[in-house]
Amino acid sequence: MSSRIGVDIGTRDGTRVRSSTRAPRAPASGLRLQDSRVSNTEVESTGSGSTVDAERTPGDVPVMSERLARLILVRHGETEGQSSIRYYGVTDVPLSQVGRRQARAACDRIPGETFEAVWASSLSRAWESARIIAPRHPVRIESDFREIDFGRWEGLTREEIALADPALHADWIAKKPGFEFPDGEPRSIFRRRIEGGLARLRASGVQSALVVAHKGVVRTLLELVSGQTLDAESPGLGGVIHVSRNAGGEWTTGRVGSDGSCGEEPVGIPIEEA
Repeated sequence: MSSRIGVDIGTRDGTRVRSSTRAPRAPASGLRLQDSRVSNTEVESTGSGSTVDAERTPGDVPVMSERLARLILVRHGETEGQSSIRYYGVTDVPLSQVGRRQARAACDRIPGETFEAVWASSLSRAWESARIIAPRHPVRIESDFREIDFGRWEGLTREEIALADPALHADWIAKKPGFEFPDGEPRSIFRRRIEGGLARLRASGVQSALVVAHKGVVRTLLELVSGQTLDAESPGLGGVIHVSRNAGGEWTTGRVGSDGSCGEEPVGIPIEEA
């Protein structure tokens, strides 16, 4: 069977279902999902391999939880149209066959992992990757984990950007303070919505979670949990980063690249969660 996601089509057995885009059936996985503890704003499906969304109440401020201690962060696979070289941002481009193979490879690089929840960006390249990695488990769709909007650079390569906007491209490459993508999403707003998504994840009460998202989102999540700016690049397409918090409150990463290479390093300072 396949599942759908996107448009709210009502309820089924007390569960609100969102549907519009069909996701292909994914292969079996050796990953295991622990008993899920969800906040009372989340709607959880009881069906195998279902995709679920969350009810949002305007003005809700999630209560932060100290339970969250382990994250498995995965970048989606390559898309149609060469996402390895093009900046798609909020453009919803589906996975390519190469991207599906990368998602299956990501699953193979985290065998036997246990987690209490599976969260993914609302863009199809992320939630389809999540379903391939964990096909038997519900996927919580978090729209605030979508990639930044690159504005008029959406869909362009670096070379095309340099030709279209040479001055802005130079500022971007030089990491000029205050740089913003032309006609795009301000970085402060992007970071704020990632903070909101992370707050909801913490408020859900889970101790461990698999999160499938985008390069900019993974990088920002790492910065938010570590409490400092990182110089390291985010994982490549299909790359995996394990993040865990030790007894002293310090978060440490174990990186598994798309080529299967591994490494481990601290990514932050001890932090206190509200």
